[in-house]
Amino acid sequence: MGPVPSLAVCPAENGSSLLVTGGSDGCVRLWSPDAPRTEAYPVLEGHHGPISAIVLLPPTPTSPQPILATAGSSDTTVCLWNPWTGEELMRVVTGTPLTSLCALPDGGMPDTTDPAIAFGGPAGLAALTVRR
Repeated sequence: MGPVPSLAVCPAENGSSLLVTGGSDGCVRLWSPDAPRTEAYPVLEGHHGPISAIVLLPPTPTSPQPILATAGSSDTTVCLWNPWTGEELMRVVTGTPLTSLCALPDGGMPDTTDPAIAFGGPAGLAALTVRR
C-alpha cells in the first residue's frame, strides 16, 4: 500500500462512518475505524499513480448512495465511484496533473441544482456538474 496522500470520510451502508484512503499505489480503500487493518469494501483500482485528493458527494433524496470523486496527480484523471460496489461511474481525463478536489453544494453551478466538483492543479481550475 505505501504512503497515503489523501484521506476522507464516507458513510457506510449501515449508517456508521468509513475512512477512505487514496494511496500512492493508485488505489482507493475504505476502512472501518473499528477494524483498521481490514478493508471494508472492494479496493477501487483505476488510477495510474498517486491519488492526490478525495471528496464525497453526499446522498440526496433522489440518489441515496454517496459518490466518491478521486483525483490522480500523475495520470491527470478525475474518477467517480460507487464506494460500496467499487464500480467506476465516470472518468474525466484533464491532461494536467491534479493536486486538489472539492465538492460544490447542490446548485453550486449556474443553471443547475445538481452537485458539482471542482478540481485544480498547476494549470488552473475547472469544474463539472455531476448528474446522478
